[in-house]
Amino acid sequence: TEARKVLDKAGIRHDMIIRTGHIGAEIAGAAAEGKFDLIVLGSKGRSALKDLLMGSVAQHVMELSKVPVLLVK
Repeated sequence: TEARKVLDKAGIRHDMIIRTGHIGAEIAGAAAEGKFDLIVLGSKGRSALKDLLMGSVAQHVMELSKVPVLLVK
């Protein structure tokens, strides 16, 4: 992926996890299982009304995760 290429070029150590299922639940679950310290997610910047009607992966992760979540806009 493009993100992996950027991280490799910058010499930043990383792992890739591929899972199937509900996105928010899988992210929260992977963080708990991996004993992560922090989840960092990008926010698409949709309006609050659209997020309320459509739901948001970031919102689901924040609701489900016991690990702190940092949203970057």
